[in-house]
Amino acid sequence: MDMTTTQKASFKPINVKPPRKEPRPAPKNDAPIVKQSHYQAEFPNWQNGRGDIYHERQPQFPYYSLPFKGESSYKQTFTEEQMKMLKRHQLMIETLGQPGAGSATSQLR
Repeated sequence: MDMTTTQKASFKPINVKPPRKEPRPAPKNDAPIVKQSHYQAEFPNWQNGRGDIYHERQPQFPYYSLPFKGESSYKQTFTEEQMKMLKRHQLMIETLGQPGAGSATSQLR
């Protein structure tokens, strides 16, 4: 095996050994440990699963005596004319491919 470099200098093996570090024992710490996680501190358990919800015997519901006199976006969007056109379209799709389909489409107009 040729041990020369691109500059035609011969290769000189160098034995490099990393210095070994001796493990040091960790210092003993007698400080009190925190026995509560951050999640437990931020979101305490309120025990809501026990069914302690307050229920009224006769709950008072709001009663609206005034009728609604406004226009809804549903009413503006889905007009009766649009529903008729939809039914015509559905009928036309059902009759496609059936014998006499040309007469059905002429009836829709």
